[in-house]
Amino acid sequence: MKKTFNELHQWLLQNWTAARQLEDSMNEVQDRYKTVCERVVEAVQEQKPELNNCQRHFKREGFHIAFARREWPSQNERWPSGLWISNISLDNLMSEEGDPLYASIWLSIPKGIQVDLEKARTRIQNAAAELLKGEKLKCFFKDEPETCLWYTSPESRQALAQMLLDDESEKFVECIVSHVMILARFIPVLDEILLKNRP
Repeated sequence: MKKTFNELHQWLLQNWTAARQLEDSMNEVQDRYKTVCERVVEAVQEQKPELNNCQRHFKREGFHIAFARREWPSQNERWPSGLWISNISLDNLMSEEGDPLYASIWLSIPKGIQVDLEKARTRIQNAAAELLKGEKLKCFFKDEPETCLWYTSPESRQALAQMLLDDESEKFVECIVSHVMILARFIPVLDEILLKNRP
């Protein structure tokens, strides 16, 4: 007869109090990490107050932060056209096998807004040659039209995790902010693309 609880479940049941304490501690760590990410948002908005629509997606399967302008048209306010930092969940940073942090420019154009995504991608890609000169970043241009440009962090996940643990996480905050500031060079280009034909 098949048991209701497998071997792992039985171990958890036998160590329930300790497991619950561990779960509570992990939730506390997750909350503190969200606070660190909020410091990133605050630091970005201090330098670039025009990025007035910052959306946080804090889920275990993937932390993402979007930095956008309310004026930029988007199909969904929670998933705005703008500058995105992705793959920064603790599960990802602390894993031996995970995806690197990546930064991207993503456009989600609602119906009724006259923006040619293909031309927008070309405009952003052409601008990248000048705006990212000297950055030693390998930029990618996906086949999907909404992602106009993306690059992976030159810092490894292990390095980012160490930054998070050191000096009140200040280096981690500075590192993430620096990537947003790289993408922020494209704000005038995005204004040109997204605001030119607004009704």
